[in-house]
Order: sequence, then C-alpha cells, then structure tokens
Amino acid sequence: MQLETIASSIALRLAKASQDPPAVLSKYKAITALFPYAVRRGQEGDSQLLDAFLCAVRYFPSTSQWTRRYIRPVLPRLLSEGSSTTLKRAAILALPYLELAWLDSEEMCTFTEIWISAADDLEDTEGVCQAVVDVLLQMAFFHSVRAHISPKAWSWLNKRPALPPRCRGRLLCSIGSNVLPAVRARNDLELLASYLITMWSEWDCAGEWAFEGMCQALLEEFRGDGDEVREHRLALLGRLNSVLGELGRGLAYLRGWNPDMQPGELEVIRKRYRELKRILLQGAVPDGGVRLS
Repeated sequence: MQLETIASSIALRLAKASQDPPAVLSKYKAITALFPYAVRRGQEGDSQLLDAFLCAVRYFPSTSQWTRRYIRPVLPRLLSEGSSTTLKRAAILALPYLELAWLDSEEMCTFTEIWISAADDLEDTEGVCQAVVDVLLQMAFFHSVRAHISPKAWSWLNKRPALPPRCRGRLLCSIGSNVLPAVRARNDLELLASYLITMWSEWDCAGEWAFEGMCQALLEEFRGDGDEVREHRLALLGRLNSVLGELGRGLAYLRGWNPDMQPGELEVIRKRYRELKRILLQGAVPDGGVRLS
C-alpha cells in the first residue's frame, strides 16, 4: 500500500513537472527504480505510472547505471509476443531516449527482431512511427549494430514521419559519414529517398561529411527521366521546399522549439538546404565541389 501511495504521488508530480527537465532529472533515480512496478501496474490495466514514466524518460541521463539496472532487463519482456499492447507501446515510446550502445552486439539481432515485431503489432500512430524511426537511425549510426537491422526494420523509413525538433537518431546520423553510404548500398531508391526526406529538417542540418554525401547521392542516384526517379525527385523537392519555408519563418520562431539556435547556425542551415535544392533541380555539382557554407 505504501508503494502504491508513493507511485501515485510520483505520477502526479511528474504530470505537473513534465515540462520542467531539472525537476524530473532530480528525481530520475527514484523514477527509474519504480519502473518495474509501473510495468506490473500496466499489466494489471493501470497505465498511469507508465504514462508518467514516458513523460519523464526523455530527460534521463540515458547511460546511467540506473537505466542499465532497472530498465534494460525489462525491455525484452515488454516487447515480447505475449506482452500487452499497453506495455509494447510504453517500451517503443521510451526506447529513443535510452542509449543503445550498452546493448551487446550478440543481443542486437534478437532485440531488433522482437522490437520491430512489437512495433508492427501497434497501431501506426505518429508517435509510434517517430519512435521507431528514431531508434532505427540510432541503430544505423553504430557499425556493429547496423548489420543486425533487418529489411523489415529498414522499411519503416518509408513511412517518412516528421521527427521531433530534438531527435537523437537524426542528430547522430547528421554528424556521421557512414550511414548514408550504407543506405545507398541497399540499392533501394525508395529507401534512399525516404532516408533523405526523414533526415532533412529545419531543426538542424547534416555536418560537412554527411552533407557532401547527400549532394553526391542526389547527383548520382536521382538523375534521368524514369517514372520512379521523377516521382522520388518530386517528393525530395517537396521536402526541401517545406524545410526552406520553415527556415524562412525566422530565428524567433525556430528558437521557440530550439532555444540554442544561433543566427550563424541558421544561415549555414539555409545555405546548405538551398544547395541541396539547386543540385536536385540542376543535377550538377559546381566546379570546385559542393558549397558547404
């Protein structure tokens, strides 16, 4: 009874403090330790504490020993075939905020299978799709993990969800240079277009190496007059126009979602997306290479 009272109290406080990261962070150890109990409550049909946990998990220090001790052992059970929809959904929505690097490579093959199977069992809502693609991008960033991503998991990119302003998977792939070549190596033009459309966002832009790779991909993969190429080119152009339109709303608007954005950063992002659009429309990289800034 005392545990129930404590859990309910924490759930109530989290509901009030869900937009206050310092308040949540100061209690993350207690919240994490109660996670197994929240799961048990969820199995009994009471999702209040699980919902509160999902509000808080985005602020957790994801590589902490508390995360490894209390959350890691429970995840496979939550995602398993016999688990309820409520528990599967909780695990799927929490995964983007839990660092995957601490999963051993031997575990990844089994983990990715039950993870994507659980996702397929859920209703294809925007939140679920965002979470799955975010985790997929995080997996793709790690070379040792990427090999365990199944074609079925890769296909979730084709849903092309609008990822949130702060997205760990998009950030990781934007600073690395090895993810895009791996996507291109799959020889799937739809998947490549989906990857680019998913990665392009007004909230950030690819680093220099990843940006160069995007320019080359546009130049080499989306030339020609075939129906499939034209269809993908139109979709890519539509996404670039959308991103440039949002960037055109100015720094004050963007800072409403990303308070850390600086004027110089915004100008670099604008220039890079304009360059991607130019290459897509003209099908050529200027003499001297791509324009990085």
